[in-house]
Amino acid sequence: MAWLRRFVECVVDAGDGDLPVLDAGCGTGRLFSPLRAWGLHGVHGIDASEGMLAVSRRLHPGVRVRQASLDRVPEPDASQAGILSWYSIIHTPTELLGPVAAEFARLLRPGGLALVAFHSGGEPRPSRFLDGAGGNVELHPHPVPAVASALVEAGLELVASGLRPPRADERDAQAFVLARMLDRQPAAA
Repeated sequence: MAWLRRFVECVVDAGDGDLPVLDAGCGTGRLFSPLRAWGLHGVHGIDASEGMLAVSRRLHPGVRVRQASLDRVPEPDASQAGILSWYSIIHTPTELLGPVAAEFARLLRPGGLALVAFHSGGEPRPSRFLDGAGGNVELHPHPVPAVASALVEAGLELVASGLRPPRADERDAQAFVLARMLDRQPAAA
């Protein structure tokens, strides 16, 4: 959660706490309350699962959520002060990170931040999450350099990255990449 707090502090310190901040892959909205309490009043979310969004709407009626995939977000270009992808890309194969990073670049305003947290190390495998049709969703741990490279190639500047070894109850290392949108046009998707 330290990575998450740092992201929020950076967005709020830039005076962007009231501007739109996208929780990309928000699930049930479990981060909406802390994000708003820490000063991100413009937070909203997308998720691919309508079932997760139904729970989010019930638990967080004041937060706008929509069904969308990470690589096709129905928001205008350069409209987001920040994008949070908190363990959302774990459902995206490493070789498909480029389109997701390009979409994040399209959405971020100049100077906007993206925080991407994910599992790192290990092989793709079925996860404990269901796909909405009763099947398991595959989990894809990613190497930190692959995530960082995808964001940089899309037009963002690497601010920080980190990797924490797995705890006793975790199978994979935990990682994050924090990147900032440059003052130039993002790469074409």
